[in-house]
Amino acid sequence: MKTDVTPVGRYFEAMGRALDGLDTFLREDDSPLYKHDVIGAIVETYLTRLRGSFQSWQNRV
Repeated sequence: MKTDVTPVGRYFEAMGRALDGLDTFLREDDSPLYKHDVIGAIVETYLTRLRGSFQSWQNRV
């Protein structure tokens, strides 16, 4: 897979990695949200939507 070295490509790559990191953090046993199923489900829904939005924006660029 070829990495996009343009500023826009680096931006979307960084955002993807940040969302992956946040997802990993939220799934950790010691995460504050891990023990709160309702809050975790709501945050996960928004993260999924945000990830989809970034993919759409990246495809438009």
